[in-house]
Amino acid sequence: MKHQLFNGKKTFPLLLLLAQLSLGQSAMGARVGVYCFFSAGDSRVCNDDNILTRFVVASDGTALLEVTNLTDNVVYIDRGNSFSYVNNFSAPLFEPTSSTESHTYGHGIIRGDSQDYVKRIEGESHTSSRTVFDLRIQPVAPHGTAIVYEWHDLPLLLSPDIIWIGHKPTWFATKCKGHFAGSAHAFRKGESRNYTLNDTPLSLTVNLLYAMDENGSQPHRVCVSDYVDRIVVGGCRGVSKEGLLALPSPLANCFAFRSGKAMGAVIGECVPVAAAAAAIVSTCANIHNAEHGIPEFPY
Repeated sequence: MKHQLFNGKKTFPLLLLLAQLSLGQSAMGARVGVYCFFSAGDSRVCNDDNILTRFVVASDGTALLEVTNLTDNVVYIDRGNSFSYVNNFSAPLFEPTSSTESHTYGHGIIRGDSQDYVKRIEGESHTSSRTVFDLRIQPVAPHGTAIVYEWHDLPLLLSPDIIWIGHKPTWFATKCKGHFAGSAHAFRKGESRNYTLNDTPLSLTVNLLYAMDENGSQPHRVCVSDYVDRIVVGGCRGVSKEGLLALPSPLANCFAFRSGKAMGAVIGECVPVAAAAAAIVSTCANIHNAEHGIPEFPY
């Protein structure tokens, strides 16, 4: 055909504009899911033949540092002289803390009185507690795996100079409208940003010291790191309001959060055009995603 109905590069901006006009301004703050992907490069794993150190991203928005002992002997992690870096700000892995664990147990015996035909319960209970201290020197069993460190609430660690998500109490409130730095509007489904190590909104690094004996006479250092290299705005159904990725999730090395109003639908006279506008947005998003290599979200 001489003329094509859709040309991705030329038609996308026009269709998107029509969709925005059809939906009206109230749809600009519709609730979305914001998906943050780590680069998953070679630097996130280190194997020095003694230990295997790696980052693991959990579906609840937590990053873990796992250490696997590859030897037949106990390996000792010196957390007091090991450091975590978040966006180049460092802190030791060990902070002197403690917690108290309590346990209550008991037993009972049912006894019968032959004279009065009365049954009674005799029993006793005991409560014990102990104080658990954080370990400065953490042993890892031969051929065992241990979690040495955790980063919680990864969205809160994103640099607000690059991406704004609001404060934790308002993450999922109806008035929370996150946005990319330099953008005049809230997150919109189909948007994406790519980053390098120099401009990433979140980088994590661990400099780990360990020894092959408890006295630390054979010290070794390893370093692992990773950073967020891509953020994609998609549907909100892929992530719960608590920031938990929907399972089973096809998104690896990813954490996410919701943003925007609970309702993005248009009311009143705009309702009849909502379905048509949604179809336009879907077509635009598919063209845009295909051209820019953005993965399709099944949400």
